[in-house]
Amino acid sequence: MNDRPLKKAVSYARYSSAQQRDVSIEQQQRDIRAFAEREGYTIIHEYADHAKSGYHNIENRTEFMDMIRASASGVFDTVIAWKVDRFGRNRRESAIYKGQLADNGVSVVYAMEPIPDGAAGVLTEGMLEALAEWYSRTISENTKRGQHDNAIKGLYNGHLAYGYDRSPDNRFSINEAEAAIVRRIFDMYSQGHSFESIVRDMKANGIMSKCGKPFQKSTVLYILKNENYIGVYHFADVKIPDAMPRIIDDDLWEQCQAMRKKTFRHKEKAPRDHYLSGKCTCGLCGAPIYGHYGCGRNHKRYYYYVCSNKKLHRCNSHYMHSEKLEEPLFDFIFNKILKKKTLNDYIKLISDLLSSQKTSPKQQLEAELRDVTRRIDNITMAISEGIWTKQTAAMLEKLSSREEELKNNIEFHKMTDRKDISEDRIRFLLEKNMKGKHNDPHHLKALIDAFVNSIVVYDNWMEVAINMVDNVGRIPPESMPPLDIVPDGKRFDFRTVKAPSLYVVETCPVIVFKIAV
Repeated sequence: MNDRPLKKAVSYARYSSAQQRDVSIEQQQRDIRAFAEREGYTIIHEYADHAKSGYHNIENRTEFMDMIRASASGVFDTVIAWKVDRFGRNRRESAIYKGQLADNGVSVVYAMEPIPDGAAGVLTEGMLEALAEWYSRTISENTKRGQHDNAIKGLYNGHLAYGYDRSPDNRFSINEAEAAIVRRIFDMYSQGHSFESIVRDMKANGIMSKCGKPFQKSTVLYILKNENYIGVYHFADVKIPDAMPRIIDDDLWEQCQAMRKKTFRHKEKAPRDHYLSGKCTCGLCGAPIYGHYGCGRNHKRYYYYVCSNKKLHRCNSHYMHSEKLEEPLFDFIFNKILKKKTLNDYIKLISDLLSSQKTSPKQQLEAELRDVTRRIDNITMAISEGIWTKQTAAMLEKLSSREEELKNNIEFHKMTDRKDISEDRIRFLLEKNMKGKHNDPHHLKALIDAFVNSIVVYDNWMEVAINMVDNVGRIPPESMPPLDIVPDGKRFDFRTVKAPSLYVVETCPVIVFKIAV
């Protein structure tokens, strides 16, 4: 097997329900990696969709669609999925995307469901796909049928509005403490209080929403629009008057609805993304930095970033125009990293970093195991020569226990050693992001999601951690290596650092740059 040429592959994992644990992705990845090593594949990229249906709206499976698009690059020749149903539960759409992969010279294999070659394989895969679709549809139909029957009977159907509890007979009952808050919100609004005023009142009195979070303006709006409070039961296409206990009378309801329609103004959604939201931390206070926008007197929309503590008057940082942060970063990524002339330099830099790691976690464990085995052999030899004490017996028992523990840990690390971070894997992330228009918002957003690990923002520079492989965990600001101050906007300083992987036990290379802004 060791003489067999390695085949380049990507892995794909998915779970369907938000109620499932993320560990299911990790388990799928481990099984796929074991299969890849067994069958002679080298995995250069790992795709994973979290809480995404395998039957409906396949375009919402963003990682899956990225994988399909990347297949045209010719960088990999195989997709390894955990099972047939992880690739998809909709036979028609699965056939379409498998056809696209086949056109690009990419085949699909399954780690836990081996498919034989030839006509038997076609039949086997078709049967497995049909069973996966049948299972998905059966669950969906049974669930919808049960929910529809519950709705017609006015029974609890998995959701409780604020002000209600679930009664022992599976109906709705009034939660008097919450109902009092609902009446208070309607009364305040009818007296002319704004959403902001109502939210301040809720927070001042320590009142939390149903899920234990502080009230927001959206929470107040949801309550004011909810017909449950005048006894109307809603579920999908079912609408039943007087099926729920009333909390608000009709007169107060109609008054609030009339006021809401009169004062409500539809706000235009921001036409562009704040590309760096969720990635930035303030270098002065350590709080998150978020994107905001506002309008000037000429109705022109302005975009900026601001520290969350700044808005609470707890930080002396400045409001930053979006372009001030975004343009230097995009310029740096496009012109310093994603350039053919410099691409190989970065790949070599990361390869050298990996090579400089004298021992991986698995190698350290193996070295300790050799030492423990040697000590056990020495004690065993001493016993055979008649040397026996209570201390010798206790030491032998302790060493034997450690030997077993080390063997288990080594087996755990076998599939996750740093050998998987190959030059192919590094090159794949870089090359797949070189394509795309620089003015395409979707491409820019995908670029930030793929490359930028985290950003610490100061007044005149920012420290940016750039991922060099896929699926890297976020580096906390306190783990950033020290960097030299950039004296002008013409050059940058950088260090290398390692970050945890999201799905497997490994450390991943990251380069931290200081970029002038």
